Amino acid sequence: MNVHAYSIGGKTATLVVSDTTQSMSIPQTKQGFQQVLITNSGDAVVFMALGDATVTADSEDTPILPGSAQPFSRGNGDTHLAAICASGQSSNALHVTPGKGV
Repeated sequence: MNVHAYSIGGKTATLVVSDTTQSMSIPQTKQGFQQVLITNSGDAVVFMALGDATVTADSEDTPILPGSAQPFSRGNGDTHLAAICASGQSSNALHVTPGKGV
């Protein structure tokens, strides 16, 4: 099995996250690049979900720890990302970079 480093497949977009669900379209990517690298540059846990244009996030979705970056595979209908912080947290940012690899 070959393991490849994450290969960037498009421009990074930023979603400012607060304690109400926010969403964004996942940036355009090269053909065959079906993953996104999600980086939390804030100082609070952010919960995120992938889905279509109606996707929302809540505190039971996937947590992204402060200062971490995690790659996720996208399904065919995953065109958007939604995110939320815990109550009272705000001004966190998720940076979303399309690509492929680990």
